[in-house]
Amino acid sequence: MNFKPTNRYILLQAAADPVDPASMLVPEEFRTKPRHSQYEVISVASDCTTAVSAGQSVVADNSMIETVEVHDQEYKLVLENYILGVIDAE
Repeated sequence: MNFKPTNRYILLQAAADPVDPASMLVPEEFRTKPRHSQYEVISVASDCTTAVSAGQSVVADNSMIETVEVHDQEYKLVLENYILGVIDAE
């Protein structure tokens, strides 16, 4: 099933978190989440005016990420105005 965002939403996938082998093991519910994270853009609504496209890496405000479950699959969506910037691969 393909999920296509609408109404200025952008479909995201969380970027892989680097694993620090020296860190302590802490239960997930006690971990603090950073305010901003890096995501990969999967799809962009046709009415978005932000210059992002599928495959780009972006930084977004974690508190504005909406998780939607459809047919047992989770999708992460954010409104275009909560994209703080694009990360260019150099």
